[in-house]
Amino acid sequence: MDWQANKIQGLMLTTTTTTQSAAKAGQGDPMTCVTAQVTGTAPIFTTGVLNIENIDNQDTTFITHSGYFTTNGINHPNNSPFFNINVAAEYTVNVKLRGTSGSVNERGMFWVVCRRYKSRPNNRTRGSPYRDYYLSSSYYRDDSNGFDDVCLGGNVRVHFEGGDEQFEIVVQKSYTQQPNSGNIPINNSESFITIERHAYEVA
Repeated sequence: MDWQANKIQGLMLTTTTTTQSAAKAGQGDPMTCVTAQVTGTAPIFTTGVLNIENIDNQDTTFITHSGYFTTNGINHPNNSPFFNINVAAEYTVNVKLRGTSGSVNERGMFWVVCRRYKSRPNNRTRGSPYRDYYLSSSYYRDDSNGFDDVCLGGNVRVHFEGGDEQFEIVVQKSYTQQPNSGNIPINNSESFITIERHAYEVA
């Protein structure tokens, strides 16, 4: 009987110890996301009227934006497509591109990406292409002046891993039914980019 009692007691002890294991350190700690406005409270618009870009002219169009700034981890040269990462962190890129008053005859298809580069040589030269983040696509049809717009955009949250990376906004043309038959100019006053940087703090 003593042997059986000891056996039962040992089994109970083993079961109790297993189910009451200590919680892992740090588990359940509250975390706060701190967001900094890289582009400020107002969006950065595309370049001015003298630099109108037509997204139908070529298969790939690199969208330039106006305004020089170096703030919250990113450098942007004036009238440049490049947003250069100086501080490795997580960023949200939010884009709207609207083409109005298009004159391309018949139909077309376009899409826009956020293109990421690594190992940039300087702030005005592309680095090594790394990845495209797809934002959206838009179908275009021009049979009437009242229905000849195209709108592209979207947002993506990217963790840039090094201070030598950069990105730009790129429009790519899938096709136009009658190439070189007209233009789809980007409306600068209705097209913009905003950028936010995120950091996480454990409370």
